[in-house]
Amino acid sequence: METKKVIFTEEQRYRPIRVRVVLPVVLSVTFVAYALGISQEYKHNGSFNETLPLILTGVGFLVFTIVIMTVLYRMKLITLIYKDGIYLRYPPLLARERIIPAESIQSFEKREYRPRFEYGGHGYRVRGRALRKRKYGISFTASGNTGIQLVLNDGKKILIGTQRPEAFLHGLNTILDSPKDQEES
Repeated sequence: METKKVIFTEEQRYRPIRVRVVLPVVLSVTFVAYALGISQEYKHNGSFNETLPLILTGVGFLVFTIVIMTVLYRMKLITLIYKDGIYLRYPPLLARERIIPAESIQSFEKREYRPRFEYGGHGYRVRGRALRKRKYGISFTASGNTGIQLVLNDGKKILIGTQRPEAFLHGLNTILDSPKDQEES
């Protein structure tokens, strides 16, 4: 089995301040307030059976919140450029790899973008209505505001966020300028 030669690779983690700080603080305050409420209810009623639904609701909320935090904390954008195209992964949300064949890329450019305004935030985004799709297209971003805007042969636009735009551009130039029938050395 032949292994492909990687021309460019980048891994970006999705770690906004709301996931690292705000969400755990809100979870902690909510959990403490909920525990105090259950304690007061138990003291008032003196019966465990009447507080059991509150306890189960609290545990369910806690488990749900921890799962969401874990998914958000583990999200990352993995970008690989091989001779035959760009490979994108966004685990754990996108189950399969997205491949953009080199021959389908009409043009590309480095550009600054506004993640919230143009795409509604970071992540794998397809912007709203059909009119907006034509203007902004699809985005794969994790952090920052610099990306490589691809325009495909069919007119679709794809923005790929990067922290290393010059290396990304060099990788794209490498795959688009090299002859397709040339064997790997």
